[in-house]
Amino acid sequence: FVDFDFGYISNNCSNLTISPSLSYKKIKFKINLDYLINNQSSLYTNQWDGIFDVLEKIEYLNLILFEDKFKLHLGEVKNLTFGHGYLLNRYGNNYNAPIDKNLGIVFRFKNSNNSFAYSLFASDLENLLDNKGLVGHHFSFLVSDLFPLRFGFGHVIDLNQFTNYEGEGFSRQIHGFESDFTFPLLASSRDSVLFIGEISGLRFPETRYYKRVDDDQFTNDKKSRNGTWGIAFPGIKYINKNFEFK
Repeated sequence: FVDFDFGYISNNCSNLTISPSLSYKKIKFKINLDYLINNQSSLYTNQWDGIFDVLEKIEYLNLILFEDKFKLHLGEVKNLTFGHGYLLNRYGNNYNAPIDKNLGIVFRFKNSNNSFAYSLFASDLENLLDNKGLVGHHFSFLVSDLFPLRFGFGHVIDLNQFTNYEGEGFSRQIHGFESDFTFPLLASSRDSVLFIGEISGLRFPETRYYKRVDDDQFTNDKKSRNGTWGIAFPGIKYINKNFEFK
C-alpha cells in the first residue's frame, strides 16, 4: 500500500509525503518519504544527504521470528518501559520530530514458556556509532510455575547528557539501574491483580559534595554522594482488557 499526504507548514512551505507500507506474515514495514516544497525555514530542511537521512524516515520495521520468541523493531520507539516504570517509563525517541528524527532499535527475546525475557534498545543508531544517545537492557525470570514470582533487572546509560552542546566541550555519561518484582495475587482470563515493587538508582560520573545544615553539631558537616536512589514499594497493579491501574 502507498499513502499520499500533502500539507501546509508555514511561509508558503508545503510538505509532500509518500508512505509505502508492507504487511506480510511476520514482517511489517512503513517508510515516510517526505519533501519540502518552496521551503524557506531554517528549522525544517530536506534531509537526503546521507544513508541515515534516508533510514531515519523509516516509521517502523517489525520482524517476528521463531514462533514469536524473537522480535525486532527498527524506527520510532514508543512507550518503552522497563519493569514498572520507576527508571524508564513510556520512553519515546522522537521528542523533537519532525525537526529531528531518530532511527531507534528495540530487540526482544523470550523462551517458549515465557519464564525468561530479555529486552535491548538504543534510541538512535547513528548516535550510537558516535557514542551518544540512550541505550539500555532489561531481563526478567520466573522463579517457578508453582511460585510465580518474577524478578527483573535493568540498566540504562545516557552516553552523553550534553549531546546538544558538544561544541562547548561538555561530555557527561550517567548510568541508571533498577530491580523489580511481580507476583500475581489474582489472575484470570479477564483481569489480574499484581503485587509489584521496584528500586532504582542513578550513578553520577563524579562525586558531589554538599553540607547539610539542621542545627545539630553532629550533622552540620560536609557530606558526599556519587548517586541517588529511590524505591516504589509496596504496589498493586490491576490489569484488564481495557485498561491498567497501579
